[in-house]
Amino acid sequence: MEDLEVAYHITDIHEALALSEVGNDRKMFLFGTQVTENGSEIPSIMQDARDLIAQLAADMQ
Repeated sequence: MEDLEVAYHITDIHEALALSEVGNDRKMFLFGTQVTENGSEIPSIMQDARDLIAQLAADMQ
């Protein structure tokens, strides 16, 4: 399945937010992802994002 014509590409968002200029001091992470048509399975990138968020939250405590 192809992206919608009106969808933003992850590189466009990354450049618009100038994340490369912030370097390692950034507090925002972008993950490109996709969903299945029926939503029955969680893509691995979403699982990775969930794990990263959980780790960051644990580090804050």
